[in-house]
Amino acid sequence: MYLNVVLKEKGQENASEMMKLDVEKTKRSSPNLVIQQVKPILIPGEKDKPAIRVPVQTFLNDYQGGYESVAYIENDKTIVLIVISSVSEELLHQDYADFVKLVQSYRFIASNVVEKQ
Repeated sequence: MYLNVVLKEKGQENASEMMKLDVEKTKRSSPNLVIQQVKPILIPGEKDKPAIRVPVQTFLNDYQGGYESVAYIENDKTIVLIVISSVSEELLHQDYADFVKLVQSYRFIASNVVEKQ
């Protein structure tokens, strides 16, 4: 599992646009790619923060047989992509519960972090 953080910009201003862009980029290199929209992951709410519904899509048979599920978490200035990658669809499904736990552990702190001197 790994993550990537991208700044929101034209063409990737929200999770939906980022998901579409990922599909377009991956299909160029992987003509046999199969995309599955899977059940969103719910990050539980806390005191003054509501629950977050995180969209997830799965890439099957990408880049010569790879299997990945990607969760797209939107923040005010970024989109965080949390990825589980596997060599088989069976192993991806086997490890998916741990992926869900990782996504649910995500907490956004702030975008205006300042180092105190």
